[in-house]
Amino acid sequence: MHDTDYATTWLPDPTGAAVLRLGGELDINARDPLAEDLLAAIRERRYPGITVDLTDVAFIDSEALSSLLLAYSAARDAGIAYRLTGATGVVQRVLKVAGVLDLAHPPAG
Repeated sequence: MHDTDYATTWLPDPTGAAVLRLGGELDINARDPLAEDLLAAIRERRYPGITVDLTDVAFIDSEALSSLLLAYSAARDAGIAYRLTGATGVVQRVLKVAGVLDLAHPPAG
């Protein structure tokens, strides 16, 4: 059990993919448990795709962002689609500054 100031909810997707809805503040305290949750979904559950919904995230720092990027790399290596959705405000700005906003707006196809 991890002490966090954020919430996670796994939701099914009609395509068989998984949606991880995050909420609250994603900071250094969220880094390890967030990475564990995402990597478990990639390595153990083998969904055809994972969507990380950031709609209810109020804040994200570089430590938590590193977990999202670690999961992206693992998903890519496993051939699993991975995208971020719902980023607005400060979260969207952090993704833009980090150069990963395209994960929130993947190309069509």
